[in-house]
Amino acid sequence: MLYSQIKNCIDDMVEEIQAGKEECKKIITFNLIKDQNVPTTIQAKLLYPLDQIKFTIFCPFLLVDPIVDFVEIYQLGSEEDYFRLLKLISKFSTMVDMIKTWVIKEAPDMIRWGEGVIFDKNGRTTKIPYMVF
Repeated sequence: MLYSQIKNCIDDMVEEIQAGKEECKKIITFNLIKDQNVPTTIQAKLLYPLDQIKFTIFCPFLLVDPIVDFVEIYQLGSEEDYFRLLKLISKFSTMVDMIKTWVIKEAPDMIRWGEGVIFDKNGRTTKIPYMVF
């Protein structure tokens, strides 16, 4: 679901940039656990002289050490670049799903989240693990 939501956002952004916009920014949310929603910012910026679009997916929930960048350059009309963009979306949504599973399993009493940590009902923090795949 998150994958298709991000893909649809990016497809809309490509159309907007082809129509003349130089920069697009959209914020979507996904449900982590119970009523905890996590925002995700998707940004597209036209790199004018190169006729390319730089896509960035940012989620403050994933501010972990080492920093994970979700950035891809897309050349308009290039199938290879489009597949790399789809791979980036897949990597992001898979990481979010893995962390969601970890939260449900390891920290079911989470009451809120911060940048790179979760807080339980006793005020203790747990660092979000960075999953390499």
